[in-house]
Amino acid sequence: MFGKKKKKQSQSDQALLSDALSDLLHDQQVKEKRKRRRMKLRWPEWLDKRVAIGLAIVICAVIGDAVRRENQEFYAVVTQTSGVVTISTRDVPQERAPQLNEKLPDYSNIKTGANSWAELSFPDESKIVLDANASMRIKLLEYHRGGKWRSRSIFLTSGRLLARITENFGKESELRIYSPGCVAAARGTRFSVTADASGEARTIVGDGVVEVKGFTGTRMFVRDRGDCTTRAGGNPSQPAYAPPQDLADFRSRAMTQIVRTDPWYKQAELTITQTLDAPLTILGIGKCSWAVGAADFARRASAQEALRKIHVNLEGAMTFPLWVNPATLKELSIQEEGGVENILKNFDGAAIESYWSDGKRFQIVARARDRHKTRYQLDAAGVHRSENQD
Repeated sequence: MFGKKKKKQSQSDQALLSDALSDLLHDQQVKEKRKRRRMKLRWPEWLDKRVAIGLAIVICAVIGDAVRRENQEFYAVVTQTSGVVTISTRDVPQERAPQLNEKLPDYSNIKTGANSWAELSFPDESKIVLDANASMRIKLLEYHRGGKWRSRSIFLTSGRLLARITENFGKESELRIYSPGCVAAARGTRFSVTADASGEARTIVGDGVVEVKGFTGTRMFVRDRGDCTTRAGGNPSQPAYAPPQDLADFRSRAMTQIVRTDPWYKQAELTITQTLDAPLTILGIGKCSWAVGAADFARRASAQEALRKIHVNLEGAMTFPLWVNPATLKELSIQEEGGVENILKNFDGAAIESYWSDGKRFQIVARARDRHKTRYQLDAAGVHRSENQD
């Protein structure tokens, strides 16, 4: 009939058995695949989960302690004072007495009164002693994790300071003492710099070698017991032997204290973070990262932008000063919101490297704060990468 359905033909027992076996084989294959995937993610039989978790905790602790050590590189610690000593910081500009072991960041000012002095210490056991009636400013304390170098810049406004740089400082590291009269740069030595209001600066070397540069670019290497004087805008004098009484302070406890080599665990920790520099920087972990997500290319870009700001201020000028203090740029009369320090902070050492002018033309050279301290040049044509990267 029209509405009658045709009966479905029943399968034989053999066909039913074949289908069941096929389904069973398929299920078994799926289970085997899942098992193999789980085996890939499974801990090795010889490795207990608790051991693996313990190792992970230890590694995280080591990295955390290394980052803590790195963060200490960005401060000078007040370890001793005598008499009247005052400090001020960018966050707290009011002058006050420092506390023992207080950490001083960039842009901190330290002053001493009559018959007073202050000692600042650093993680590598280097020291700076500020003598009586002196004033200085911490410009920049830098530690580059990837390059494993330190860069410290101090501006001595007046008075005298003594510096001792230890072997733990690092071969690629450098301490620069800027003053109204010269720039003194050193590694692994003991030396002093004295500055006065007239713009004269005197550098005495207890041992080692110090490079003294005038603001016109001429440099002089001063060695053991050497005495060199520089005037603002002038060239360093030929070194003479320093009088014995001026060398006596290099025999003080701060200048002669025994310095131990960094312990193995500190060296190991800093080597680990140096190896992990890229991921730690991308994640913005630690002060070495400079800023969240910042990398070397960002530091180079900021240096170029800072030079462009200087260029904008100089455009249209008919004459240029014959010399410029690299740490202040005061002679260029730059008008910048927030001050010239907002420009200088983008350069290695928070200062330009050199300035040249014949009155009609000018040339400024500065290094970025990237791993390789990339050098850039500014002239009338604009900003470009310097051919000489040494």
